[in-house]
Amino acid sequence: MASGKNKWTYKAFHPNGTHSADPGVFGGFADLCFSTGGGAAGYPYADMKAWMNWLKSTTNAGFSQWRFDYVKGIYPWVVKDMKAGTGGVFSVGEYWESNTSTLDWWANEANASAFDFALLYTMADICNNSSGGGYLPNLIDYSKSFAAKNPLRAVTFCGNHDTDPIVRDKMLAYAFSLTYQGYPMIWWKDYFDYGLATLGGQWGNGLKQLVWVRGKLGGAAPSIQNLKTNDGDCLIYGAYGKSTSSPGYIVVLNDNASSWKGSWVTTSNSYLKGKNLKCYAWYSPVSGQNYQPATKWCDSIGKVEVWAPPRGYAVYSVDGL
Repeated sequence: MASGKNKWTYKAFHPNGTHSADPGVFGGFADLCFSTGGGAAGYPYADMKAWMNWLKSTTNAGFSQWRFDYVKGIYPWVVKDMKAGTGGVFSVGEYWESNTSTLDWWANEANASAFDFALLYTMADICNNSSGGGYLPNLIDYSKSFAAKNPLRAVTFCGNHDTDPIVRDKMLAYAFSLTYQGYPMIWWKDYFDYGLATLGGQWGNGLKQLVWVRGKLGGAAPSIQNLKTNDGDCLIYGAYGKSTSSPGYIVVLNDNASSWKGSWVTTSNSYLKGKNLKCYAWYSPVSGQNYQPATKWCDSIGKVEVWAPPRGYAVYSVDGL
């Protein structure tokens, strides 16, 4: 290297006399080899870990988490070892794959979380079908949602700098991602550039309110109870409460193109029983339908009737918070 700071030789790249290749290459660029050097300085494996620890130091960049790009191009043990070698901080890999079993295999092998591409494409199929022909229970199908299969390893998202397949009714996708299990991510452009933070400023609408719902009402890490899963147009589930100040919630998602949808359900969440449930977050893109659903009574056994507007959502919890 012209600067003289990098001393890597041909052994640092594929192919070399010790190792011919790893799982993948990208764009014709030089392919680093993490299998040579035996952990000695002067080779990619050790040098990359040293650099990551430099980045992690609060006297330098102060990074606290890692996102590993294109992990199909390296062995899972590389991610696992680099995570362990930098203090075991939260790490997520971009394993671009819609097969939830494959995502689960990689996450377990790498001891890291994985972006939920399976759920992204499932949400796109539903949201982009503006006629309401999607099937909402697919969102909680283990084969179509990594968050449903392995929530402790799933990082859910509705678009990013590489791919943005949801071109219609994206708030329906965010309503699910931000109220369901897993680790949700919000794309900067959706929040700041595309107006989804407040959707024009009406209280109850937008990403900001959904973030509040997850953090305040759901205690930041919701534990989910499915309440109604037999209707392609209407999915209802709840998050269990953690305390009187974080009592959990009930979510209604509605895929119907023109009509409100709802149902009687029975929650096991004791914090909601015997309470008036107010709708704290909602939205509909359908003209004349974006108004707050009525407050509903949840009786002593947990039975309550909840509704959501067309192509939209509603999140209910204890009134007065």
